[in-house]
Amino acid sequence: MRKYGMLLTLILAVTAMVLMTGCQKPPDQEMQTAQQALDAAKAAEAEKYAQAELSGAQSVMDQARQEIETQKAKWFPNYDKAKELLNQAKTQSDQTKEAAIQGKEKAKQDATAAIADAKALIDQTEAALKTAPKGKGTKADLELMAKDLEGYKAAVAEAETMMGSEDFHGAAAKANGAKDSAKSLQDQIVAAGGKIPEMAPAAPPVQ
Repeated sequence: MRKYGMLLTLILAVTAMVLMTGCQKPPDQEMQTAQQALDAAKAAEAEKYAQAELSGAQSVMDQARQEIETQKAKWFPNYDKAKELLNQAKTQSDQTKEAAIQGKEKAKQDATAAIADAKALIDQTEAALKTAPKGKGTKADLELMAKDLEGYKAAVAEAETMMGSEDFHGAAAKANGAKDSAKSLQDQIVAAGGKIPEMAPAAPPVQ
């Protein structure tokens, strides 16, 4: 009789433990909240403007998912760590979204400045080309330089089109390429006997 009572007590204790721990459910709500925050960061173009931050948030989300799967495989799952990771993932995702917004604005400002600088340098180069000595031996070279300048102007126009489609990194790269080429052309003009006029300050961007 005593053994029966001890066995019953043990069964009741095990049952109570199962009820206390086995009734834990996966943190579906926390997972949904964290995933929504991560999706919002991606919608803010974090993949383009906050890559490092997005990678960190995604890594924590992956850890949370792995922890949930690990706990699901146990008799007595405990999702405390998974919930902690999901809260961390949400926090990092929110921060990533803000970083993406700021990064996009900076990229826009950088591209706008690059286009303005390229235009000013191209204008300066065009003025310098007019000072180059003209003669029988230089006519073809000057015509080629003038053609190159038209190409640089076209590149800047393309950069401005990219701004309209919010390809700010591409616009900056295109404008900076045109600016570098114009600067190289200035060196050729000087070597040919031309002079580089003082460059006027770049016009402020249109708001």
